[in-house]
Amino acid sequence: MKNKLVLYYIPTIFIVLLATVTIAQQSMVRERTDREYRYIEANGIADHETGRFPNRGNPNRISAQNYKFRMTLDPQVGPPRSSAGYLFGVALNGVPFDPGTAERWTPDGLSGPAVGRQGGGQRGGGFGPPGGGRGFGPPGGGRGFGPPGGGPSGGGPPGGGPPEEGDNVWNFEAIGGSLELGLDQNNAHVQPTGAYHYHGLPNGLIVRHGGHEHRTPAKMVLVGFAADGFPVYATWGYEDPDDANSKLVSLESSYLLKKGNRPSGKQGPGGRYDGTYTQDYEYLAGVGDLDDCNGRVGVTPEFPEGTYYYVLTNDFPFIPRKFRGQPDESFSKHGMHGPPQGFGGGGQGQRGGRPGF
Repeated sequence: MKNKLVLYYIPTIFIVLLATVTIAQQSMVRERTDREYRYIEANGIADHETGRFPNRGNPNRISAQNYKFRMTLDPQVGPPRSSAGYLFGVALNGVPFDPGTAERWTPDGLSGPAVGRQGGGQRGGGFGPPGGGRGFGPPGGGRGFGPPGGGPSGGGPPGGGPPEEGDNVWNFEAIGGSLELGLDQNNAHVQPTGAYHYHGLPNGLIVRHGGHEHRTPAKMVLVGFAADGFPVYATWGYEDPDDANSKLVSLESSYLLKKGNRPSGKQGPGGRYDGTYTQDYEYLAGVGDLDDCNGRVGVTPEFPEGTYYYVLTNDFPFIPRKFRGQPDESFSKHGMHGPPQGFGGGGQGQRGGRPGF
């Protein structure tokens, strides 16, 4: 059986429009499946307008990458595991989902590229309260269609993600305004390598695939795949997860800010839990629609028999911070550009279905 090959070339031109630009490079995504895996090659160039880079908050320029990702077509639901050390997944346009930051508080002070640009090294609770903004659905904590933020910082190298509990490291959140990381209207910015990547709702991508800023779309919007092979959808899902005829609603995460104040001294940065740090949030089962991996089981247009799927949300965690399945090593940040084993062969495959428990 022949391989399934999908090749996208998305030509763009350079246009300045307020604080957005369309990159003077063409987006390339090549997808193929065999009986076991989905393979995606991409140059990481977005197929939608981006913010202007470099900008005051990010000194880096977008450049083409050489991504080679692989993910299983038969993902299995297992115990939640941290996504630290991995890209969470890849969007349909080949741009990675990478919600963590390199900026953090430690008992020895603040660290990370953006902190250094803001005169880091001091101890304290951060750089001010998180800001709001518009995303898709009800007002939330993520930025929507707005200009990129200013401020003397710059996107750090691949890294971030919540550390293990109890190691006295507190990770700054990219979305919220405590650090100015130069995020654009797609909640994205650029690493020193030139890699454009999403920290939250990729608004331009969502619109390209049928989403709307001010109203519910006609159907669920598939935006990519996680490193473990499960699909990733934007914001909306069926009110009854097992009934495709039920109305679409904006799904809510089950994370809330902790109450009270953070520990201080050697144990933490002090100050109230306000969203400055990843560790300011806690999962409370049942307060939202999604589990602690920001996903659920249900039917979707692409998986009518049902599957586990992740959801990007307006509020924390924005992009999930945990996997339900086993991430492929091609998404590891310790060598993610190397081609995964078997990248060149195989026959046409099929999409996975509802996982077993």
